[in-house]
Amino acid sequence: MTTMSVGGTPGETDDERRLYGDPQHEVDADSDPERLYGTPQHENETATDGVTDLWLDCLAFRKSVEGRQ
Repeated sequence: MTTMSVGGTPGETDDERRLYGDPQHEVDADSDPERLYGTPQHENETATDGVTDLWLDCLAFRKSVEGRQ
């Protein structure tokens, strides 16, 4: 397992820490991507779901406009 420190180097001085901050977290090869980056919001949706919903919304709007005339 290789561990990499993010945001700092082993030989940095206190002045460098004040300028660049302390390392926020350590990332290694076994890190869980969901823990680091969160869960994708649209993981289970297909690309056509949005197109189908838009088409149905447009059709419903058209019918409601035609019904008013």
